[in-house]
Amino acid sequence: MSSNHKHLIHFSLIITLISINIYGQKSFDFEDPKGVNSMSFQLYSDIEPISGTATAISGDITFNPDTPKDTRGTIIVSAADIKTTNKRMTQVLHGEDWIDVDKYPTVEYKITGISEAKKESDIRYSLVAKGKFTLKGKTKKLDIPLQLSYQKGKLNDRNHKGKGDLIILRSNFSIDRKSFNIKPEMDNTVVAEQIDIAVGIVGASPDK
Repeated sequence: MSSNHKHLIHFSLIITLISINIYGQKSFDFEDPKGVNSMSFQLYSDIEPISGTATAISGDITFNPDTPKDTRGTIIVSAADIKTTNKRMTQVLHGEDWIDVDKYPTVEYKITGISEAKKESDIRYSLVAKGKFTLKGKTKKLDIPLQLSYQKGKLNDRNHKGKGDLIILRSNFSIDRKSFNIKPEMDNTVVAEQIDIAVGIVGASPDK
């Protein structure tokens, strides 16, 4: 076999492997037609616990069950949809001194890499995402744990919208209020400095 022929076979093999990897990478849309996707937050100050939710969630995540370390994407939350259990408190939260929804309409987390990936079962993966969290115009590096469940062929079971796959993302992490210029002059007495966030969201990838 000639040297050129060997090089051609080698090149063809590389292209095939790349094609397999690209084919296995799917994009999952997190704008939920059922309106079930949500995130919750808690602030435990010295004298007043505050809690709330957000449901206007969108974004896309790419995932390949064979190469989970290649997971990338962005999750977006509408800032105006972030609500507390108290209407007046929600109005204050949306104001200029707090998260200023008119000037900064979204809160985002962008996954830029995966530092750890462990396959727990045929469908479950434990990941540590490296990323950037953006709130009120401030972007900070933030690594968060992700529990990912890959549900192959389960789209119709959930949405009744044809064939496709699902991924379910779950996470619990915290951010520092003052780091994002949210009432930095306030201490921990009434409004906690740490914001605890819990995520449980589903992304869909319809078959082409």
